[in-house]
Amino acid sequence: LAEEEKLFSGFVRYENTFCWQEGTKAVLEITDAYEGVEVFVNGKSLGIQVVPVYRYDLSGAVCEGENKLVIEVATTLEREMSQIPDQFGVVTEPVVSSGINGMVYLYRKETGD
Repeated sequence: LAEEEKLFSGFVRYENTFCWQEGTKAVLEITDAYEGVEVFVNGKSLGIQVVPVYRYDLSGAVCEGENKLVIEVATTLEREMSQIPDQFGVVTEPVVSSGINGMVYLYRKETGD
């Protein structure tokens, strides 16, 4: 996103669906993103995290069959504010990335005895 929309500030939303089966534990891992990450499964928020690695236990939110996954990443205002000259009249380029920059993994683990 930082390459395509250099000055974008706001929320980036990623959506997908996945199928799940009873008897398995679901864990989502995002290795890197900028800045805050909120994950929703079937419309239920699983919380906001602000430090990588971002890990979410999806087990309480998934259901048998198809599930909707939404990941929202909030960027900082640094990108937009970078175009306002400082006290010396200097405009700087944004230095941090935005959106998801790492890998996204969905793990499933058999539950049981």
